[in-house]
Amino acid sequence: MRPCGAGLWRRFVWRCCCRETCAIRCPTLGGTNRGRGRVMATVATREHRRWRINGWKVAFFAALLAFEIAREWAVVASAEEPKLATLATVRRWNAIVTAEGRWTRIDGGGRLTPNIVRIECSQDAGECNELFVQVNNDFVSAPSLNTFKAQFTPEAVTYENDASVCVHYSTRIDLRLNKTFAVRTKKDGVKDKACRAMEPRIEMQLGDGWVDNKEPLKDHFLPLLWLLTVLVKLF
Repeated sequence: MRPCGAGLWRRFVWRCCCRETCAIRCPTLGGTNRGRGRVMATVATREHRRWRINGWKVAFFAALLAFEIAREWAVVASAEEPKLATLATVRRWNAIVTAEGRWTRIDGGGRLTPNIVRIECSQDAGECNELFVQVNNDFVSAPSLNTFKAQFTPEAVTYENDASVCVHYSTRIDLRLNKTFAVRTKKDGVKDKACRAMEPRIEMQLGDGWVDNKEPLKDHFLPLLWLLTVLVKLF
């Protein structure tokens, strides 16, 4: 074994073989085909091993990229709000009061799960019927119908909804403002894990079914989509 010397072939071997490490010695060259073939076989073996080592890295990052694309696609698909066919209305015909819309927060908290609510109150019966439908992603719940005792005044219709295990609702249909409000409070002493995770108080109002969300992806981490947006703006 001796260090690589001058000459075209020896410079080639130096580039392909000897530069791997500083103290390496090249195989005996001797200028014969046998020596050259041995060197070329060594170089080919090292290149093959290098590809085997780096191949799994390429596969790993390709799989990671595919997973991130799928995740961001799912986030974008779920960020769009469902278009609910309802408008915030309050109507009164003699002893009948109706209200309709979608519960939306008015206390500055996070968005509520999309829903449709219709309330029909009869002063003669002294009660209100509340129909509630909830939309979660692409799934629509079965309608929930409950009847509650109500109080009627010239200014408003009010009733208490204690049907839920976790929370209590106080609802008010304002006949002067033609708006419907509700306050949801968490019940004391609930032991259910899902109940304990709920917010202690939420203030709501019946609004239109379609809520315009100008920044649906604001709270999501989407690096690939962000990079694509930057590139589009640049070019």
